[in-house]
Parts: sequence; structure tokens; C-alpha cells
Amino acid sequence: MATVKSVDEGLKSDAHIVNLIDYITKPEKTNGLVTGFNCYGDGKNVASQYKCTRQFWDKDSEILAHHYCHSFSPDDDITPEQVHKLTLELVQKVAGDNFQYVIATHSDKDHIHSHIVINSVNMLTGKKWLGNKTTLKSMRKESDRLCIENNLSIVKEPNKKGMDFTTYQLAMQGKSWKVNLVRDLDEILKNCKTKKEFVKLLEEKGYFAKFTGKNITVCIGQKKIRLTTLAKEFGEKYSAKNVFSQLGIKYDETIKTEKKKTTTSRNKKHRENNQKNQWQKQEEDYFKHNDEYIFFPDWFKSKTNFESDPCYFSNCFEKYMRVQKALKKDKAFTSAEKRWYWITKTTEAIYGKTSQCGNVSNEKLKSMEGTEYSIKLFAYQLPRLQGIQCFHSVSLNKKTGIATVSVKDYNKYNLLNHLNLSNHTMLDEQSDRIKNREIYETIKEQCRQAGTKIAYKTIQSGQLGKLKHEGIYFSVLEKDGKTVIAFNPVVSERVNSVLFGEQKTNYKSEYRYNRDILDSLKKKSAIQGVKLTYTTITSDTKNRIYDKFYSRESDERFAVFKIKGSDNYTITYLETDKEIQNALPPQQARQSNTASKT
Repeated sequence: MATVKSVDEGLKSDAHIVNLIDYITKPEKTNGLVTGFNCYGDGKNVASQYKCTRQFWDKDSEILAHHYCHSFSPDDDITPEQVHKLTLELVQKVAGDNFQYVIATHSDKDHIHSHIVINSVNMLTGKKWLGNKTTLKSMRKESDRLCIENNLSIVKEPNKKGMDFTTYQLAMQGKSWKVNLVRDLDEILKNCKTKKEFVKLLEEKGYFAKFTGKNITVCIGQKKIRLTTLAKEFGEKYSAKNVFSQLGIKYDETIKTEKKKTTTSRNKKHRENNQKNQWQKQEEDYFKHNDEYIFFPDWFKSKTNFESDPCYFSNCFEKYMRVQKALKKDKAFTSAEKRWYWITKTTEAIYGKTSQCGNVSNEKLKSMEGTEYSIKLFAYQLPRLQGIQCFHSVSLNKKTGIATVSVKDYNKYNLLNHLNLSNHTMLDEQSDRIKNREIYETIKEQCRQAGTKIAYKTIQSGQLGKLKHEGIYFSVLEKDGKTVIAFNPVVSERVNSVLFGEQKTNYKSEYRYNRDILDSLKKKSAIQGVKLTYTTITSDTKNRIYDKFYSRESDERFAVFKIKGSDNYTITYLETDKEIQNALPPQQARQSNTASKT
């Protein structure tokens, strides 16, 4: 019988991780059955790679890694190689592709077992591994499923939800129709993408499927079971929700409003097509006359090369990009070109933490109209970006081999469809986290330059909308299940006013505040003999101006007013203030009106 248990409550020091990995990977215990996923080397190297990931996400504290043991009964007729394979399948199913872990199988005792040491932070999302009872339960359930598929015994835990005892006894005898159904569903779901294909494949195996708005009932002879019930025993993979998702079927409650949503989305797309900004037009024109496709050999597309040394791979990838762009080649280098590449470009190796290898820089992308949409990829996935018809920036961290790819928000689906990424909800959440992190770093730098400390305040999650509506610049932090905002202390009064009402503060309204700045600018205009400039700007430009010149509380360099009946704003500043003028997009700067005020 097989079982999974947590050996430690959590590894809390790098030294503990180093000692543990060196112990579990001893040759006399493993006979070479050791696998490192997204990591490599001895205990010291693995602990260093784990640490690099945690530091990248600012989560290098408390629990650093988790230790589990996957054990098999001495009565099971199984080899160490089979145990190692089953443990790999188990962890791959539960952890996915974005965690770092080491698996070592020991065969020096009567019971063959595998040790699992997994880093506490996800490489791409920054989310922490939850070392709780729920995770352990899902690992045991997956282990049971693998054991049943391979005719191995499992531990039946009383008073626990999961496979009932009758099903377990029949499964051991190979007579359980539920287990046979699960195996058939595994095969069917691999080979179908539509409801029609699903029903046809079920019928070929002797089953009949009945669909309702929120469930699927599968029948064979006189026996029948809902997939929701089946999922409680064998895992969420077999739930109606997951099957509906794979077959492209929606629940009834979403179908009712589907027509209205479709009409609304069509109207929205029509308006968006008629309101393309200057950058979108420039982008379309650019890719009509330029082909940025770059040929990549298979070596650059290999995940193995990335895992062996992310830093070396990232440096080579960056240099290759430079040379290919310089030569504008659509095929591999010749021998002479390779020699020139290694001699001239090796001397230009960049030793910084990050490098830029997109078709535009981060600075240029941020200067365009619209907000940014960002996702994270592994370095070996970057060749898949070739041929994409939009401006994008790539910031490659050469220590971790993780790249942040950014496009403008209107190119979001262009990017995701080009990369064949379907989990849009998860990627949207990731983009929000990246954007939130950038905001926090901006606020941190503003406070550093001003010699002040970041202000923090615990709020209700429902108050976030009020703060955003008022245009307050803040970052959101989650701590101990509470919502905490971080902001520049110069806007403390504004924050208090929005959260607690104007009766508790002397804060002036946004309009009154800008009226006072405008009066001050008029006085400066009269005294200095310079003109005031009035420019119509978008809300995105307004936010960028606020971000760049956030010391406006003391400088009073510009005033901004909302235009009635429009989403745009009017910004007013002195004609001699070239910094603000240069910060405006070119097409908006050209629309400026200058007037003399006395």
C-alpha cells in the first residue's frame, strides 16, 4: 500500500535545505534515482536556486521549502524505478510545471520510498505552496488514483471523504465499474473537444450520457452516477465543471445573459475599431512594411538547456537576438558568421541582472497611449514570440531565466492567442500582480527621493473602488487575510477623506485643489510674463503625468480638470515648463492651445 506524509512542518533555513538534499541524494541510498525539476546540482546549488526565486518575489521568509515522503508497502511487487516514476507523476499532477522540486527514491530499506523537497514559491506566479491538510489530502488522493491504475494497494483512512470502502474492495479485485469509468473518462477526455465527440466516444464504450444545465449523468446498464459525485471520490478532474470547460459548454446561469453580452461585446469592438489611437495606427503601419521574424535553432527551444543553467542560456539568447537582428537573417549562421558572433559579441556580454530583448524598450512602451498588460514566461519560451504583429517589450531576468513580456492592453488577446495560452483569468491576475508590484516600486522610489517613509493603511476590500475612482495612486498588499494599501504620505488627507468622509479632515476636493493651483499658475504667468498652455489629454496620459510629477503637492506645476461629457481631461501648465510638455504624447502636445493670462 502507498501513502504520502509531510515529514516536516516546513523548512525554515537554507542550511536545512542544503543538508536535507545532500542526505536524500546520497548515491548509496538512491542508486541514481534522483530528479531535479526546474533546478539542478547538489544541495548548495539547489538551495541557491530556490532562494533566487523567493527573493525575486520578495517572499524569502518564514517557510522556505516543504518536505514530503511517498512510501510503498514491502508487500507491493514494485521496483524502485516504478516508484520514482509514480512519484514524478504525482508531484507533476499536484504542483504543475512552475514549481522547483527534487525527488530522490530510496531503496536501501524494505519499504521503497521517495523524498520530495519542493520550493515554497511558484516561479511564474509568485504564489506560495500551501503546506496544509488540503494539499496533503489532494496528494494522497492522486497517489491512490495512480496506485489503482497500476494495481497497487492503498491506505484506506476511516472517517475521510473519498473512495468508499465498497468501491475500494471491488477496485482491488478489478470489478469496480466506477474505477473502469474513471479510466475510460481519462482516455475519452484526451481525444475529444466537443460535446458531440464526448457523447460518441462514451457510446462506443457502452455508456450513455445525460446533460443538464449544471451536471452530467453517466449511465451503464442499470447503474448511473453524476460526475459531481464521481469527482468527490476520484478528484476534481472528473467534475462536471471541468468537463464542461473542456467541451466548451457553459452553465445555464451564464447562458441566460449570453446574447446580451455578445451584443454588447460586438458594439464595444465596433467602437474600439473606430477609435484607434495614434500608436495603434503607427503599429499597424510598421508591421505592414517590416517582418521581424527571427530564425531560432532547436537548441534555443530546449527546456533542458534552460534548466541546466538559466543564466548562461539567457546570455546566449540575448546575444543571438542581437546578432540576428543585425544580420536580418532568416536561417542559421554560417561558420564564418558563428565565429564573428562568438568573438565580437562575447566581449559584449551583459553582466546586469536583466536585459531587454523585445522589439521596443519598456520606456517606449510605457510612453504609448493605453495601459500595459504583462505576463511572465520562461526564457526557452521566448522564441514563440517571433512573428507576433505588435509592439512588445521583454525584460529577461538572467539569474532566474524568467522573462516579463509586456504589450499594450489592446494587444492582450493578440499576445495570448499567439502563445496559445487559454487560462486568461489566471494570466489577468498575474498581470495585475505585476502592475501592482511596479506601482509599489514607484511609490517606494518617490518616498526615497523625498526622504519619507511609505504610508500603509488596512482597509475593507470594498473601499478599493472608491480610492481608484478618486484617482489616488496606491498599491495593494495582502497580509494575514487583510487588505492593506501602500501610498505616498503626501496623499494621506485624500485617502482619509475618501475612506472616512470630509467631516474628519480638512482635505479639499479634487476640483477645489486644482482651482487653487490654477490661480497660482495665473499669478506666476503674470509676474514672469509667460503664457499658460492648455492641452487635452486622455486619462492614461493624466495618470502617467501624476506618476512622473507626483511632488505636485508642493510644486504646483500643473492643474487638471475633467471635460464634461467626455473621458478626457484638460491640463494647464506654464509654457516654459518643457518637462511636462515633453512628457505628453506627440499627438497630444501638437494639439496644445496657448493663451496669455494677465
